[in-house]
Amino acid sequence: MPQFFRFPAYRAPLARNLAVSLLLAGALAPQSPWIASLAASIASIYLAYYGFVVIEYVAQGYLHPDQFPRARPIHPWRPLKLAAIMLTAFCAIAVVTVVTGDGVFTLAADVAVALLLPACVMTLAVTDSLRQAINPRRVFELARRIGAPYLVLFVFLLLLMGGSQQAFELVAPALGESVWLLGLASSFVGNYFFLIMCALMGYVLYQYSDALRLRVSGPGEAATAESVGQRREATLARLIAGGDVDGAIDLIEGELAQRPDDVSLHERLHRLLQIAGDRARRDAHLERYLDRLYRQPEQALALVRDVLANDPDWTPASGALVVRLARAALDAGQLDLVLALTRDFETRHADDDSAPTAMLMRAEALSRTGKPGDAQQALRDLGAGSAARPSAGG
Repeated sequence: MPQFFRFPAYRAPLARNLAVSLLLAGALAPQSPWIASLAASIASIYLAYYGFVVIEYVAQGYLHPDQFPRARPIHPWRPLKLAAIMLTAFCAIAVVTVVTGDGVFTLAADVAVALLLPACVMTLAVTDSLRQAINPRRVFELARRIGAPYLVLFVFLLLLMGGSQQAFELVAPALGESVWLLGLASSFVGNYFFLIMCALMGYVLYQYSDALRLRVSGPGEAATAESVGQRREATLARLIAGGDVDGAIDLIEGELAQRPDDVSLHERLHRLLQIAGDRARRDAHLERYLDRLYRQPEQALALVRDVLANDPDWTPASGALVVRLARAALDAGQLDLVLALTRDFETRHADDDSAPTAMLMRAEALSRTGKPGDAQQALRDLGAGSAARPSAGG
């Protein structure tokens, strides 16, 4: 998922925002309303054009500006089509007001137009068709297919519009009375929030591309995950190189809290805990790690073998986990692992209901390794343990 508030800070949108803001601020210097109006028109048209580029490419799965294709289709009329949409919306409200009078129906028309306006913009971005963008049935269908999240999008867009003005009011006192600086800041902040809104609309289209039958040609979330992984690896390398193994462990544990089923993170954490030499934390994590590998028995057994090679006395604290691993080892013919896992099971897990299963597997492994006497002893121990263990009713 893209970081929406960071989106306009990437190089391409940031450069455009600065250029547009400098143009507007510079146009204020001559104190000519004609020059200021011309600059504002040029800036608005270009920013609207680039906003549609953002919506279109994010909807196609290019979730960061750095991923946008270099060869872009040119749709120079989109800003004018957007103006036509706004004019159509104004005319529709005016007609309702004239026909019904300024009352409940006008208010309902205002609300309906406001609710469907983002859908009109999104439709224009993906179809480049003014006819479809002002077709109430077409834009309502887009909103309906997205469902309730469309209303959430609408609320966020409203909040961003209000947030733009509030952000400028926070900055303005520090700029004094300089008209040039105030114009620059006002334009930059407004454009920044506008690009956030465009990225947000594009991402909603991307999320619901299947329901909307939109083509996704970009790398999508996979590239985002790869980028996050690259940053994590760079941070880990820096922490380890600086000798801060605990910091690296905390970083991985923080990510595991968000993605507890990510086996690659568990593997990295296991290695770091081995380096740290904290056996208690390693053993506690091993239980979770092995539990996540229950559908990958070969990988689980390889991990068990690796741990036993460095710590021959280790064994899982959970009797159920021991049994599950021992069964996988028995099925794989790794009889030495069966014996290592079930060693002293009756003592370590005296009250565990899985003790008979574990001892039967141990007896089978002993028998298959050519130790029938030891196998018979294991069975006798099982019988003695079963007689000593209280029954379910007792």
